[in-house]
Amino acid sequence: KGLNLHFDVAPDVPMDLRGDPLRIQQVLINLIGNAIKFTEKGDVNVTIEKLADGKNIKFTVSDTGIGLTKDDMSKIFQSFTQSDSSTTRRFGGTGLGLSICKNFVEKMGGSIGVDSNPRKGSSFYFILPLVPAEKNTRSSIIASGITEDHFKLTYEGKKILVAEDNSINREVIGGILESIGFSVKYAGNGNEVIKMVESENFDLVLMDVQMPQMDGLEATRIIRTKLQQNIPIVATTAYATTEDVAACMSAGMNGYIKKPINPEKLFDTLGNLLKTSEKTDNKNIKPLKNTMDTVLLNLDGIDVESALRRMGGNKDLLKRIILEFCNTFEDAAEKLEHLISSGDSKNAQLLLHSIRGAGGNIGAIALYTIATDVEMNLKEGKNADAQLGSFYKELSKILKNKDILLRDDKNRNYHPATTLDSTTINHHINRLYELLQGRRFEALSAFDELDNMIGNLIPQEMDKLNKALRNYDFSKAKEELDQITKKLGELEKNGGKC
Repeated sequence: KGLNLHFDVAPDVPMDLRGDPLRIQQVLINLIGNAIKFTEKGDVNVTIEKLADGKNIKFTVSDTGIGLTKDDMSKIFQSFTQSDSSTTRRFGGTGLGLSICKNFVEKMGGSIGVDSNPRKGSSFYFILPLVPAEKNTRSSIIASGITEDHFKLTYEGKKILVAEDNSINREVIGGILESIGFSVKYAGNGNEVIKMVESENFDLVLMDVQMPQMDGLEATRIIRTKLQQNIPIVATTAYATTEDVAACMSAGMNGYIKKPINPEKLFDTLGNLLKTSEKTDNKNIKPLKNTMDTVLLNLDGIDVESALRRMGGNKDLLKRIILEFCNTFEDAAEKLEHLISSGDSKNAQLLLHSIRGAGGNIGAIALYTIATDVEMNLKEGKNADAQLGSFYKELSKILKNKDILLRDDKNRNYHPATTLDSTTINHHINRLYELLQGRRFEALSAFDELDNMIGNLIPQEMDKLNKALRNYDFSKAKEELDQITKKLGELEKNGGKC
């Protein structure tokens, strides 16, 4: 529009302040967006200053736009309010954004207002009680690179609930969180979240917005209103438009993280909400190891470097998740084609949503991008035939990696149970059972260790246990493990070498 946008931060404003960065960001985006929308020529100025009381910071967004009358100013922060209908027709919008801004500011303990004159511009401002924060060493740790052992931040003993219905996303998020000391439990829909929050104490909830039965927004509203709990809740969402974020904040969430998960953003968000101020000794941070190997380098359609960065350099986790992706979506092309041809656009969008979310996590960047385009076209009622060909081709490329990964599995050094005594096997079974009891992500790795020992003896039983684990059905997994224990007892009794 040819406008000048200026930013002026007073020199006495501290660079590190304790507050809610997400809500502050959304208020500023809304106010600046309105200023640009309602200004045809001139300037938009953003100033940040410390008030004389030393306890409050004032943010001001001023413009040279159409301005407001006194009557307009008295009701501008009400929902669905603009100065008159001609303004709506001319500039668009309903004024809902300013009521959300008012809500956000008041929730942060502040106040919001406006000074204006018709045709002379407006100055919207909000004042917040922000205090200087201790400088955190997290940024320097992140800048040094993600290590295979991760950052080793002091999250030991803290419990986090991951609400996510996509098993691949659960594995990625769970692996990241447990690698830095969190105790992690999982829920697959909003109803499960409500039950678990009601019966257990968690330090934080990572809440997927789109879940079956009950979505994350509704679950958050129930936690805030009916359960009256102030537990920090962070949205995980594939969409991060202003409207999406505003919906999350209005429901009572404390922040959001865009999928696919960026570990640096995740750690920063968790650190802010959990008020971690512990010092991390840089001497304990191991240098980033060479995370590539021949198997990973031979994978097609995968940005291995970005995927490993997302998973903290854990090569085995990446291989396992790519293999799970291939198993989960091996017939996705046929399913999608059937859904589209039968006019079931809603379920076609859900399938594409799952594929692109999981694809983003494993580093399938091209697949993620194309799936996003197809999903958006279907959502808007457009023809997606032009993109479907590329989508099917890219999906097929990813699925062909399954053979490479299975050959890698076969070439690993296994330790058959015939060379081990029952004491060793029982130790691993007991450990796996404890992890299942706690609904711990580490149960997947514990299963792999046990499978290496006894998978050749009771393959059918181990396959059933594996299926239950991959579906995160911990109750079923415990039942299958009980059956395995009985089967091994029978083998030993009948002279089996284990």
